Amino acid sequence: MIRGAVLAAILGAAVAGCARIDRGPPLSCPAFLPPGMATTVLSSQGPAPDAAAPPDPVAMTARIRRDTAARIEDAILRDARATPPGQPVRFRVLALSAGGQFGAFGAGLLSGWGAERGAFDLVTGVSAGAILAPVAFAGPAFDDALSFYDGLDDTAIYRRDLLGALTGAPAVTDAAPLRAALRARVTPALVNAVAARGARGGRLLVGVTNLETTGGEVFDLTAAATGPNARDCIVAALMASAAIPGLLPPQNVNGSLYADGGLRSHVFLQAIDDARRDAARRTGRRVVVDAHIVVNGALDPPRTGTADATLLGIVDRAVTTLADEVLRDSIAEAVTFAADRPGWTLRGIRARADLSACDDADATGGFDPCVTTRLFRHGQRIGAADPIPWLDADDLRALADAL
Repeated sequence: MIRGAVLAAILGAAVAGCARIDRGPPLSCPAFLPPGMATTVLSSQGPAPDAAAPPDPVAMTARIRRDTAARIEDAILRDARATPPGQPVRFRVLALSAGGQFGAFGAGLLSGWGAERGAFDLVTGVSAGAILAPVAFAGPAFDDALSFYDGLDDTAIYRRDLLGALTGAPAVTDAAPLRAALRARVTPALVNAVAARGARGGRLLVGVTNLETTGGEVFDLTAAATGPNARDCIVAALMASAAIPGLLPPQNVNGSLYADGGLRSHVFLQAIDDARRDAARRTGRRVVVDAHIVVNGALDPPRTGTADATLLGIVDRAVTTLADEVLRDSIAEAVTFAADRPGWTLRGIRARADLSACDDADATGGFDPCVTTRLFRHGQRIGAADPIPWLDADDLRALADAL
């Protein structure tokens, strides 16, 4: 496993301070452009050129929120037309969080849940959750792709490339194995299934971080599924959302570099409620949100034992703790948000299994086959349970608050 990968990338950047970083060729994905922005094609070499009028980050965030809400509102309005008069419009949401190797739990949960999970109107994902999201959205017919996480190890994700980082590469690894694995699973049939669900009103959205603006953005994979370069754009979106900075390289999409969606947000909240409120006003119907959150994270940073006193060891422990804190904050935010709004029901499930037999179970950036096997199998058992032991809002709040 690679430990201290983020630090290694920083050290590499320092050594190669004068090297020209290869951004990689830009992939054109018009469906991912923020509202009101035209396609840009930048050089694959060097930093992005200065824009004459750089976008205001606050205004850009507001526009992305409005655009995302409009896409979700369209899905709610379709549900309203299919719901008998006098009944509330029920909008089902599945949010899949970040979590690195702990995404194996979410994969197992979806696999065990199978056809019983039904169809969700909106599926969102970031980082590890983004990789799971297309299968969760397309339906159980594609669940075989989830076995990718069963016994997953580093070699299926990346190849070490520290020399490249020292000479200007954007990460300490080459993510070609992950790209190949995703292309094998994002088949033309899955792309068509995503497009078909989108045509019926469903939405599949993944979170990414724009490294040029440092702002969070939302990629609509249902729109991409019917656009140019559909398969390549979906794979690039998943690669971008899962690109742990320093460990996995960012993706050059429409001339901007995108990385780990977990840097900014794990769930999409305000846009969903904006859409719920606007759809209720337009239809005169009560709209209820039935949200399920799968927490693909340990939420159990190491607290005992002697920390590795080396520089890499200290940074590794710090990054592990920081990732845990970001995930806890996002859960607490989701619980507070849902509790304060009418018509919301929030349930969640946590990635937790007995990993005592596995070495380095908390390693940052690593994928231990012992860990991923146990998490996947545990998730399968939880998903197949009747009923699934969902945590309610109070349980989730206690989980986020516990230290």
